[in-house]
Amino acid sequence: MSASLVDDLSRFWNVRIKLGENEYNYKLYDTFDKNLILKGDFIDLIKELVNKKDNFMAGDIITSILSPEGEDYTKYALFMLMIDLGDSFPEYPGDHYFLFALRKDGNIHLMGVASQEITRDEAIEILSIALEEADKVKAFVFAFTKENED
Repeated sequence: MSASLVDDLSRFWNVRIKLGENEYNYKLYDTFDKNLILKGDFIDLIKELVNKKDNFMAGDIITSILSPEGEDYTKYALFMLMIDLGDSFPEYPGDHYFLFALRKDGNIHLMGVASQEITRDEAIEILSIALEEADKVKAFVFAFTKENED
């Protein structure tokens, strides 16, 4: 089993999301230095599933993103995945939140996670399940800021 993606519980990203009239704040532990990089076509797969599946949604619902240092990253190309695998995957219960940044080289860098204990292998497994077994996923939300819309 791989080591946790979170080394320092005092370093976290703050993401604010607005759904309807309600605002929610999420604390995602910083994983930048773990260098978990995904290929750029990962986002294309997500967009394809959003267009095909009723349980996959996308929206410009992020209203602010603050870095662990308190800097405003809202205007940068960051996005959050909110995944509920449902009852089909009891080994990964609850909701899973991941914050990613689009890199200049076209790849995607994992910036933060909601779980303190999640390992690199578990993160990759949850993301793989969500995309490869999309029909069994309870809910998948691809959240981004208005500035990131393309």
